[in-house]
Amino acid sequence: MASHVDPGRLSETIGSIYDAAIAPEKLTLALQRTVELFDVESGGIRHYDVARRQGRMIATVGISNEGIEQYERDQHASNPLTPGYLMFRECEPVTHTMVMNDAEFVRTPFFRDWVEPQGWRWNLAVVLKRAVADFHSMTIMASARRGCFDEQDRELMGLLAPHFRKAITIAGILGSAQQKAESLAETLDLLSLAAVVVDGDMRIVHANAAAEAELKARAAIARIGERLHAVDAATDARLAADIVRCLDGGSARDLALPFPPATEDGLVAHVLPLNDGRRDYGLSHAGQAVVFFKSREATVEPPLRALSERYSLTGSELQVLLGLLDGSDPQAIAARLGVAVSTIRTHLHRLFQKTRTTTQSGLVRTVMALIPPIADVAR
Repeated sequence: MASHVDPGRLSETIGSIYDAAIAPEKLTLALQRTVELFDVESGGIRHYDVARRQGRMIATVGISNEGIEQYERDQHASNPLTPGYLMFRECEPVTHTMVMNDAEFVRTPFFRDWVEPQGWRWNLAVVLKRAVADFHSMTIMASARRGCFDEQDRELMGLLAPHFRKAITIAGILGSAQQKAESLAETLDLLSLAAVVVDGDMRIVHANAAAEAELKARAAIARIGERLHAVDAATDARLAADIVRCLDGGSARDLALPFPPATEDGLVAHVLPLNDGRRDYGLSHAGQAVVFFKSREATVEPPLRALSERYSLTGSELQVLLGLLDGSDPQAIAARLGVAVSTIRTHLHRLFQKTRTTTQSGLVRTVMALIPPIADVAR
C-alpha cells in the first residue's frame, strides 16, 4: 500500500512530474509512475473549460480510447462525484466516500454504465488547479481487489498533487492553444454574460460581444461618450457608487445591483476589482474593475463550494439543487442519480427549509439571484 512507498521511487516520480513541466508530452509517464506508487492500474488528468462546458483528458493510464470517448460523450455530465470534489480545496485529495454514500454511488447509472465495466471500484481524486474559466483534476482508480483508498493514500496524494499543480502551471497545459495565450479580455469574450471593463471614472476599457449588444440596445446600459452609464438615473448613480466602493476595497460579493425591470428578466450587475491587493488579473493598467450584467433568468455555472457553505448543503442536496438549476424535475434527477423519487423529494424538502423557500421555482429563483456570474474569487 501507499504507506510503504520507497523514497527512491517517490523521488523518481516527483522528478518525472517536473520533466512534464518542460516537456508536456511526458505527463503520461508521470501519471504512470504515480498510479504505480498506489498499486493501481488506471488514472487520468482532465481539463474542463467551464465557459465552453467542454472537457478532455490530457493524460491517461489504463483507460481505453473507447472509454475516454464514452466518458466525454455520455458520462461526464452524469458523474455525481464532480460537484462534491469541487467543494474541496485545490490539492486536497478526496475519495468518493467523502462526497457520497458508497451504497448510493454503486446504484448510480454512472457507476453501472461506466465505472464498473472498466473494472474499477474505488477512486481517489484531487482538483489540481482551479481558475475562473477552467479547472484541472486528477483521479486514480482501483479495483475491488486492491481495496479502498485510506488516509495514508490521501497523504501521499497530498504530497504529489502540489507538484502536478506546479508542473501544469509552468507548462501552461491548458488544453488548447487559445487558453495557453488567454488574456482576461479573451476570456471575457468567451462569455455569453455581458462584461464591461472600466477605469475609476467609468470609462470603458473593454466590452465583450454580449456587453456591446446591451450597450447598443440602450435598454438598461449605454455608452455615453467613452463612459458606461445605466439608463435609469438612480441606478446610474448607484452603479458609479458601487464601482468606487469596489475599488476602495468593498467585497465583490456585496456588490449586486438590480436594475429596474423593464421586463420580467431585468438585469443584475456585479462588480469585481481587477486588482484587489492579492492578485492582478492582467488586462490593461487602465482597467480597474469589471462589471458583469446578467439577466435574473440567466443560467450560469454556480460556485458549488460557496452555495454549499451558505446553505449548509450536503453533497446529495447539492446534486439535487444542480439538477433543478439545469431544468430537470425530481423524476429525471432520480433517474440520473439512480435513487428513488422519494429520496429526491426528501432532499428537496430539506432544500426548501435551508433556503426558506416553498416551491421549486422559488428555490431556483432564490439561488440564481445570489449567484455571482463568476467563480468565487475568494477561494
